[in-house]
Amino acid sequence: MTNHEQLIELIKHKRLKGIALITLGFGRGNYNDYLTEQLADAGNTLILFMMHERYQ
Repeated sequence: MTNHEQLIELIKHKRLKGIALITLGFGRGNYNDYLTEQLADAGNTLILFMMHERYQ
């Protein structure tokens, strides 16, 4: 799936069925935080981002 709006609607639909989403990010700080936040909001969940201190 490449359409962000469709993905967000799918996540909302699954949330209503009791399926949880955990939003994880890994990297060097160059992640798409706006999209990550939208996905977490749609899933009514948390955002976790893992960054190694060497890459900060």
